[in-house]
Amino acid sequence: MKIIFLGTASSISTKERDNTSLLICEPKNRELILIDCPGSLVSKLKRLNLNYTKLNKIVITHHHPDHIYGLVSLIHSQYKLNKKLTIFSSNFSIRIIKKLLGLFNLTSKNYPRTSFIDVFSRKYFFKNLDLKISAFKNKHCPGSFGINIIYKNKNIIYSSDTALTKNVEKLIDKNTYLIHDCTASSRFFKKYPLLYNLHTEAKQLKELALRTKPKLLIPIHFLLLRKGEFKNIKEDLKEVKNVFFPEDFSSLYIR
Repeated sequence: MKIIFLGTASSISTKERDNTSLLICEPKNRELILIDCPGSLVSKLKRLNLNYTKLNKIVITHHHPDHIYGLVSLIHSQYKLNKKLTIFSSNFSIRIIKKLLGLFNLTSKNYPRTSFIDVFSRKYFFKNLDLKISAFKNKHCPGSFGINIIYKNKNIIYSSDTALTKNVEKLIDKNTYLIHDCTASSRFFKKYPLLYNLHTEAKQLKELALRTKPKLLIPIHFLLLRKGEFKNIKEDLKEVKNVFFPEDFSSLYIR
């Protein structure tokens, strides 16, 4: 299985990085599962030589625009394909998504027959023979959540946008691949302290990793508004040995 980082930036993109979005590719069961849906998804999938018409499962971790604005375009691109689409989210976000799709008449018979599943309605909101995905509440906004992916005894945690929370920490073990909000450096957060209510800064993430010792730390959701900010993030995390800094379209292989 691999996880493709379709985007690695925060709500403000850069020339090199678009809004954070992940794609789970599980070949044995031919699963493509999109995690969050910012813009240009069809173009991004074509760049990866993936057929966008095969994408039929989408997880939306919360309702903020940089996580859902691409849904309208993606569903519109599947006009008259007679498809089924499942969207997994919290009830809070599902209500907003339904209103959004209704505004553009994307619930008519010409578009995918979309069903919605509340991620908190069952222990694993998605599972097949090799893959199980559950949700946990994080600390960002109403209805927001992270996901815990179990694949062949490997544990992949995606925190989504979140302030530091014990709900993530208690899930981490030595087999964990930890994909975690790392919005900016400690220096940047100290200048804009309101960010602590919504996101995690690099030194906080360093301390979390040193306490819990995940197999691999993958920082994500970078807010790179200042020259040298990415260098500052790396400096804050230098004590953590096993770190992978993803770029857009890079992949994480789970075997």
